Amino acid sequence: MRIISLLLFMIIFHIKGNSQITEINELLQLGNVRDWTLTPDGNEAFFTIQSIKQNISILVGIKKKGKGWSKPYKLPFSGKFMDLEPYITFDGLRLYFASNRPLSKKDLMPKDFDIWYSDRSCKSCQWSEPVNIGLPINTSGDEYYPSVTKKNNLYFTSTYDYGKGKDDIFFSEFKSGSFLQPTSLSESINTDGYEFNAYVDPEESFMIFSGFGRKDGVGHGDLYISFRNNNEWGQAINLGPPINSTALEYCPFYDQNDQTLYFTSNRSNIEIKDKDNLKTIIAKLDAYENGMSRMYKTKFNLDSLRIHSTALAQKIKHDTNLIDHHVHIMSPTLIRLWKAWGIPFSKPDPAYSDIDTIITRLGAKQIKLISMAYVYSSSEFGSKDVNFKQLVEDENNYVAAAKMKYPMDIKAYFGIDPMSDFAMEEIKRCHENLKMFGLKMHFNASQVYLTERKYQIRVKEVLSYASENKIPVLLHFDNSHRKFGMPDLRILSDSILALLPPIELQIAHLGTSGGFNSRTKLFIDSYKELTSDPSHPLNRHKITFDISAVALDKDSEGVQQLDEDNFAELAKYLRQIGMGKLQFGTDYPLYTAQEYIKTLREKVKLSDSEIISLLKNK
Repeated sequence: MRIISLLLFMIIFHIKGNSQITEINELLQLGNVRDWTLTPDGNEAFFTIQSIKQNISILVGIKKKGKGWSKPYKLPFSGKFMDLEPYITFDGLRLYFASNRPLSKKDLMPKDFDIWYSDRSCKSCQWSEPVNIGLPINTSGDEYYPSVTKKNNLYFTSTYDYGKGKDDIFFSEFKSGSFLQPTSLSESINTDGYEFNAYVDPEESFMIFSGFGRKDGVGHGDLYISFRNNNEWGQAINLGPPINSTALEYCPFYDQNDQTLYFTSNRSNIEIKDKDNLKTIIAKLDAYENGMSRMYKTKFNLDSLRIHSTALAQKIKHDTNLIDHHVHIMSPTLIRLWKAWGIPFSKPDPAYSDIDTIITRLGAKQIKLISMAYVYSSSEFGSKDVNFKQLVEDENNYVAAAKMKYPMDIKAYFGIDPMSDFAMEEIKRCHENLKMFGLKMHFNASQVYLTERKYQIRVKEVLSYASENKIPVLLHFDNSHRKFGMPDLRILSDSILALLPPIELQIAHLGTSGGFNSRTKLFIDSYKELTSDPSHPLNRHKITFDISAVALDKDSEGVQQLDEDNFAELAKYLRQIGMGKLQFGTDYPLYTAQEYIKTLREKVKLSDSEIISLLKNK
């Protein structure tokens, strides 16, 4: 319970510290307004205008005009009956809404509230006559607040007898051209109180809804958020003040492009004082926050909140415990040289070279900071005029200096090419003089081929020193040779590691060069085959695999992003390896910590408990 209370405090503090609740000025003179929905391009919005007695309810549109909005206009089919709670679909061509209009134009009397829709063939075209979506959604009871996903799945509010409380949020899957029988969402959403007005994002990854009569309520109806993982909705979290007040907050809508939360509230800040004259009192009564339904908006950092709002946040706190095991930093010299050769950089230089900027952008408390000194052995630096040894020393010195700014939070790794003439000299200098924590070898940058004897000798010398001096090693094992695989792993195991005392070895990118493909699977399968024998030499060492640059949702340095099938197969392989043998790494600047966690949750679809297990590994 203490953890949950702490989590709630963190969420409320986060929102309070980053949100400013503002009104939509163009709606100031419209009386009761509610139910905001926005087209995907952000250029058109629809909402509801109601009379004070709420016996008139009309759907209204508004279009973007400069930095503001045009004058509202009434939708042509609305006005005669109670229409409210519009929701525009992802293509902007169908508008769902709730209405008590009769099923037939011949009928003049209103009926119970059903869900209806109106279509248009283009964004400048006229709206069609509304259509009732019928059974099994609409019944003799009331159905409200439709929210429709990209898959055409429908979420809505109703008081069906088989619900969990007074009002429940229901779900209906769209399959083979029709809606299936609705089901009440789980107890993580619905309680024995009132849950209603659910906005569900088009990807069904999160929902924001209103709840009243819940034990953690702030006022007369609060906004809550829940995230979906592995097809399950997580425990709903109260968004707290300043979004929630002592009044009713309802009808949420989230604009992901602008990271803005829109919602309706009947909050009031009116305070009449004895000295107020009638003019002052009238002005106060006409204020935006006067107890009438009004639309509000606020910037809302969904990604940051996502981490704090699940069981994951109950086990780890991003600002204190999150460790990134694979972070790069580059000296200004290295950046300058690469730019001179035409290598593009997408971010300002400080994002790559300034440790303060890296710490801030990355979003991890503790990091393994890696020198890229090993790149100076590549063919790009082939000029005879270049002092390779000095460049390597300077690059490693740069990382050591960065570590000194955050001595408790950074473990500095020096970079080394095992084939360089000064490799052992530089290793001893970094270890004994600079007191750096670990060493990094990159077999692709250094073109190391363990199938050749001369490479075996040099690598064994480096790993032997690391083992004797208890220096952790980060190894980019893949050399990009087309025959790389089991032979290389056998040589590393039987001809090198078998002869050494136990060593701490972190293998980067699941053994290859990033992404997830046949080479990755071959390496993992080979490792599993070798270690299936408990007496195998590999089992004597502490060997872990970092997952940096593996779950790619974007192309990176010639490595293609993963598709849905790749992500699913990656998840299977990660589970086969076991979360206890994996280490979280971003390959920064490729990803920030929050971005990569989001990918693991939403693309790889790791569960909260799996992510917890992964992130606690040190």
